[in-house]
Amino acid sequence: MRGAEASSNVRAVEFSRSCRQRTGTPNYAGKSKVNRMNIKVLVIDKVSETFDTKKGSKTLHLLVCQDQSRPPLRNSFDYEMTADEMTKYGATLVDKTVELNIRDMAQNFSGRIRMSGAILKVG
Repeated sequence: MRGAEASSNVRAVEFSRSCRQRTGTPNYAGKSKVNRMNIKVLVIDKVSETFDTKKGSKTLHLLVCQDQSRPPLRNSFDYEMTADEMTKYGATLVDKTVELNIRDMAQNFSGRIRMSGAILKVG
């Protein structure tokens, strides 16, 4: 009897595996579907945050931004600048309108939104 139970369990596992392969989510490998979130913002301020990590001190360069789209976001948010953007733009973006391509959004401990991505256009 134990042998019959064991073989039926094996069959059930094989059956569920084959069903999952047929009816699961489709494989999009090779297809280039890219979701982009482009927003236009007004840069209010530039802030630097420095903190200690296991590998030493790290500095983040943040732009404090206000959304200019309709309807706008209720609160301002922080945009994390990359090292390349920092060398290219520095602190010249304050009080200017910038178009951002947002790749990642995260919420920090205080509930403030922090976004990262790329600066597309300064205008």
